[in-house]
Amino acid sequence: QITAPDIAENGMVVPISVTSNLAKTQSIAILVEKNPSTLSASFDIPDGTDPFVQTRVKMGQSSNVYAVVKADGKYYSAVKEIKVTLGGCGGRRPLGVVAAAKHPPTDRLHQCKTQTNK
Repeated sequence: QITAPDIAENGMVVPISVTSNLAKTQSIAILVEKNPSTLSASFDIPDGTDPFVQTRVKMGQSSNVYAVVKADGKYYSAVKEIKVTLGGCGGRRPLGVVAAAKHPPTDRLHQCKTQTNK
């Protein structure tokens, strides 16, 4: 589950936390789709610890934020749209109308489908 503001007043410091309720969580990664470097943070989760991370990320503009969790060798993802009014690189960003996403936004974790080569 991703916890973050729907609207970030300042893209320089956007608080984000991710909680996994999945057994055997091994890692949690946070990705910001429209940032020049998509991967914002990656955490290894040691056995026996609560799978919860909290950090602040920089966002240059409104974007989808993804959490990717590896648990028991499988990958799961969640997405949340965050609108930024003042970009992390400076300058005003209008909220504007957000185009419909290909997949409906959700802040809950879903298993990722992978392809195997045969």
